[in-house]
Amino acid sequence: MDFNAWGGVSGGTIDYDGGQIALYGGYDNAVWYNRAIVKFGWYDGDSHRNFGLTTVVDPSGNPDADVVDFYNEVGRRFALGASSMLTPYFGITLAHAELDGFTEKDPYGTGAALKVAGSDADSVASALGLRYNGTFGAFKPQVAVAWEHEFEDTFQTVNMAFAGAPAGSNFKAVGTDLDEDSLLVEAGGAYALGQSSDVSVRYVGRWLSDYDAQSVMGRFTYKFGAAPAPVLAPEPLKLGSK
Repeated sequence: MDFNAWGGVSGGTIDYDGGQIALYGGYDNAVWYNRAIVKFGWYDGDSHRNFGLTTVVDPSGNPDADVVDFYNEVGRRFALGASSMLTPYFGITLAHAELDGFTEKDPYGTGAALKVAGSDADSVASALGLRYNGTFGAFKPQVAVAWEHEFEDTFQTVNMAFAGAPAGSNFKAVGTDLDEDSLLVEAGGAYALGQSSDVSVRYVGRWLSDYDAQSVMGRFTYKFGAAPAPVLAPEPLKLGSK
C-alpha cells in the first residue's frame, strides 16, 4: 500500500513478503461433492508512516502476522443440457489471524514512534451460492454468486502507545466496522491449450453497504505427466477469502 501526500508528505508505505502452505482434500462422485482446504500463511511486513510536522518524520515498523484458515464447501450439480451445469452450494470459513507486537523505529528522535501491542482476530463466515459451469470445446466459463454472512469479528481493535510516553498512556485504534453480510461475485473462464495446460482469467468482487473490493487474476497452468481424463466441473474456488 502506498499513501500519497498523506499529511502533506509522500512516501508512506506498507509492504510485506510471505508464504503459504495449503492442504486440499474432498469427495466427488460427479453429482455431489464435498471439498475442503486448510491453509497456513506467514507474512513479514515493513511500514513507513511518513508525515510532516516542522520536518518530515518517518517512524518505521515491522508488522508481522500469521493466519490459519479452513474452508469447506458442499454442493450438488444439476445438468443443463450436455455442456452446462448449475450448482447450488454451501461453504463455511473458519479463520484465525495474529498480528505480532512491535515498536517503531524513530531515527530522528521525534517521539512519534508507536509501540503496537499484539492482537488477534477470528472469522466464522457462511456462504450460500449458485455456480454455473460450462464446457464448450476448449473453453470453460464459470459464473458464481453468493451471499456471505460473518458471525464473528466485523472490525478490529489494536492497542498502542507512543513508545516514549509514560505508562498508562495507551490508546486504541479501531478499524472500519463492516457489515455482517456481503454479496460475492465471481466470473471468468479457462481455455485449454492442450491436454496438460490451460490459461484462465477470473474476476472476483465483494460488495457491502459501504465497501467494495474487486480484482482480476490471470493464470497459466501446466500439469506434468497429466493423462487425459473425463471433463468435470472445475474445482470450486472459495469466494471472499479473508
